Amino acid sequence: MGMEGDPRRSGRERRGMIYRAADPAPAVSGVARPPMSLDELDRWLRAPRQRTPAADGALAAAAQHHNALAATLSEAPARFAPIFGHDAHGAIDVGPWCRGFHAAIQLNPKFWRKLLPARGLAHRWLIPILAHCTNADGRPVRGAPPHGPLTELAQFDAHRTIPGDVAAIREFWAPTRYNLHS
Repeated sequence: MGMEGDPRRSGRERRGMIYRAADPAPAVSGVARPPMSLDELDRWLRAPRQRTPAADGALAAAAQHHNALAATLSEAPARFAPIFGHDAHGAIDVGPWCRGFHAAIQLNPKFWRKLLPARGLAHRWLIPILAHCTNADGRPVRGAPPHGPLTELAQFDAHRTIPGDVAAIREFWAPTRYNLHS
């Protein structure tokens, strides 16, 4: 992966992150901040602050998008279609979406441990996603396949397999999350 795929260098991805309120904005400091933990986000959301129409609209839009995704995955999982970007040549670029998914996993990594054992059946759903993710040292993140033919195949086919993989992940968690019996 070259510099163009590095999330630390992409302005669009930086704007999508949640930064700690005490930290200066990345544009001011020139340093990207890691995402908040769930506890930090909960405290930040509950902190008293002046309400503004823009903030209320942003929260409403995020909630509406979340609810639409949840409804699609619940009622018509075959219709789920992630919004992938395109590279400079017009090819589908799933990397930013995959890195965002991985960042969400990092908000509560203990919860995701059931899917991370490499020999587990459920792990195969994460391979196309994690194959696009590297740590700060440029090495594959935990759970990603090592560099090689499997990683290349997972990366090549990811735009086709990820929608079904996400639906399968949702179905995997449904009994736990919604107290359903399989």
